[in-house]
Amino acid sequence: MTIKSEDFMLCESVTEDEAKLLNDKENIANIKFDGCRIIAVVMNNQAVLVNRKGGICNFQFEEVVEDVSKMPDGIYDGEVISHCDTFNKLQRRSGTRDRRKQVELRKEIPVKYMVFDILNINKTYITYKPLKERIEILTKVFEEFNKKFTDRKHCIEMAEYKPIKEMLDIAHREDREGVVVKNLMSFYQHKRSRDWLKCKFWNEKDLKMTKCSLNPKGIRLENDEGISVQVSGEQAKEVQKLLQEKGEVTISVQYLEETETKMLRFPSFKKIVY
Repeated sequence: MTIKSEDFMLCESVTEDEAKLLNDKENIANIKFDGCRIIAVVMNNQAVLVNRKGGICNFQFEEVVEDVSKMPDGIYDGEVISHCDTFNKLQRRSGTRDRRKQVELRKEIPVKYMVFDILNINKTYITYKPLKERIEILTKVFEEFNKKFTDRKHCIEMAEYKPIKEMLDIAHREDREGVVVKNLMSFYQHKRSRDWLKCKFWNEKDLKMTKCSLNPKGIRLENDEGISVQVSGEQAKEVQKLLQEKGEVTISVQYLEETETKMLRFPSFKKIVY
């Protein structure tokens, strides 16, 4: 079984207000994890972890390979996350090829594989079955899998599914990245689909920008701390004019989270602050 980057089912985006309007009878939600999307192929007590770029990640997550290889032959879809579900910490694990450093990071940043779908079980593809049935199959797999570990805790878990509003409340309470809403009758599609909808929780901040550079899409702003944001369209002209007149411009940006080095993940321009 060979997994390629185009084999992953991907999400479209919705706002939180849009997610709340979706029907709970037709949809279900799980936490949007902030880690490394992984498809695990298990065969004859051996496992291969493949990321969205088609790369093999066995070296970076050896403990996951060790535990997931004890699952039934099949193909599992999920996300490897740090125990605190923080992308920046996980990136330290996934970003090194140094054996000695990887051993140290394994102790410092333990990880777990959150499985939310199953594509194949015992050499039989079930991607044509609706999500509701695939969840039932995955639940039975985990019931048996969990019985194998009486001497220690394993690092593989099945993601929890709940009604949309309930999962939104949990995600806010646990300070998660957001939720993913999925159509219960949807098949597993090897493409981006509106049957899976990601709802991210964005933060907002005002930034004073002092530098700029022009590009084909508009203008790229930067502040003294090195945070840069792209501005396009008519607003780019207005921002450029303010910079030329005053030497600075304050803008409101939305972003996913602030890193340990005070940088912003996925910052995007929202408006000019006058």
